[in-house]
Amino acid sequence: MDKSHYCRSMITMLGDSSYYSRITIEDAHRIILSMSNSLSDVFSGHLITEVFTFLKVTNPLIPLIQGLPKIHKYPSDQPMRPIVAGGGWVTEPLSIYVERFLRPIINLNKVVLRNSKQFLLDLYDCTKAVLDLEGVILVTFDVQSLFTIPNDLGIQYVHEYLLVHSDLTLVQVDLICYFLEIVLENNAFTFDGEIYIQKHGVAMGTSCAKSYANMFLAHWENAISFGREEYRKHVLFYRCFVDDLFWLWKGSLEDLKGFHRMMNGLTRCLKFTFNWSYTRTEFLDIFVEKLHNCVINTGIHWKTCHRNAYLFRSSMHPGYIFRNLIKGQGMRASRLNPTLEGFLEEMNNLGERLLARGYGQEEIDQWNDVDRLRATKASPYFGPPVEVNSDTGSESNFDKGGVRIPPFFYTSDHRELTDLFAQHWSILQVDGSIGEIVGEKPRFLFKNRNNLKRLLCYDRGSSMMDTVPDITLPCGNCNFCPLINTSSTFHHPDLCREFIFHAHANCMTSNVVYLAECVACNSFYVGKTNRVLCDRMREHIYHIKKKSEHNALSKHIIEVGGTHTFNFRS
Repeated sequence: MDKSHYCRSMITMLGDSSYYSRITIEDAHRIILSMSNSLSDVFSGHLITEVFTFLKVTNPLIPLIQGLPKIHKYPSDQPMRPIVAGGGWVTEPLSIYVERFLRPIINLNKVVLRNSKQFLLDLYDCTKAVLDLEGVILVTFDVQSLFTIPNDLGIQYVHEYLLVHSDLTLVQVDLICYFLEIVLENNAFTFDGEIYIQKHGVAMGTSCAKSYANMFLAHWENAISFGREEYRKHVLFYRCFVDDLFWLWKGSLEDLKGFHRMMNGLTRCLKFTFNWSYTRTEFLDIFVEKLHNCVINTGIHWKTCHRNAYLFRSSMHPGYIFRNLIKGQGMRASRLNPTLEGFLEEMNNLGERLLARGYGQEEIDQWNDVDRLRATKASPYFGPPVEVNSDTGSESNFDKGGVRIPPFFYTSDHRELTDLFAQHWSILQVDGSIGEIVGEKPRFLFKNRNNLKRLLCYDRGSSMMDTVPDITLPCGNCNFCPLINTSSTFHHPDLCREFIFHAHANCMTSNVVYLAECVACNSFYVGKTNRVLCDRMREHIYHIKKKSEHNALSKHIIEVGGTHTFNFRS
């Protein structure tokens, strides 16, 4: 996909007025000001300064939106999956605050998965308890529109779920939902120099997005989907990971299709597609199959779009990176394949892929020890738990505890420094109490030096200063914010020239040269002050009210009439 095709696809996606709306930089300023006022209203009269300071963003960044082609679902002309880097925007602290409450509560729901490990452990416990799997259908559902749910319905579901499944008071729940509403309705981002706002749906790029979607679906399941006894009795096992659902269905295929039709007709905003099989299906990165003797088996699922993308052995990385790559992939193969045959087949495929990327056979065989892998921390998840001996397997310094040495730059001669620490670490063991704290060995943490990319590129999104010329913004905390002019240019009426402002300031900025413009005519006044701008504005307004002839602004209004007013910028 070339750049022009990518840009056309993104513009087509963002041009859907049902989900996105283009806004101006002035609209973005209004969002910032509205957010600041909303927080001030919530915390007025409350001495929670730490929370208010955390939630308030003084220098917001407009996030960037990018797209990933959905190559795993569409062979050609792939639609884009929007990806937003939401760090720095005004809603980021609010989203983190909401996530702090939502995640622990939704994690208590046993059907909401956190990873593949939890899925396999739960599936094993279920199949061990169910003796007869004859006729059981393996089903996967995909929620087509979970991330485009209406904001009002989503907030209602979260509110009801929190009241039922948490110990939060009504006031706390109301506040969380109020903050969530702000996050959902003010999710802005930029692409190709234009600013867009998401009109409804899960706020992309925010910290609380996943927990919000999970909680919405969990409430929908409890209140609606599983309320039908004629279908609930057929469900032997059910788990979900965001918008991917897995079922073991003990019933007829006609009942399953009827259940699918019922699910699609329950809620206007959720639509489902499903795949079913009596023998094998795929869920997340795992395949689940039912063998001829009705025994469940699992293994690693490789999508058709999979390519060998392992790190080249010839790349300039530290040696431990390559060793850990082989070790990690070998442990993954062991954990997701309960049968020895499946594990050996996966290890053979892994070896072929690594050889194709330049790895040596000896370093591959180092982690191809079946007994060592299967009897330690890499024991299969889909199987009985294995007692892990501290003597078996290798533990890193991180596992053994110990004090982490402050990070230092990774260089070719770093070994001299690490050996020096290790050589004299025993000195700390002389005192028993200190020895228990620092551990037997030091732990090292390396950091990379700045390269050209880090020196030249700004990687946290697009700041307000990157997207528009520097301007004066309202501070959001004083009575003079409505008098601030956010325009970035000034047209001189006598010189017939346009001047561009080069100052990023607000009402609370001091040591400024400021411009006061009459909104009714071409008159203007340029002044300077060492104090904050709002103090100087306050003095001008005072003289205007007193009709003082010693103040230039007041004198102008007296001469031309009382309908003239001034706005300010620095």
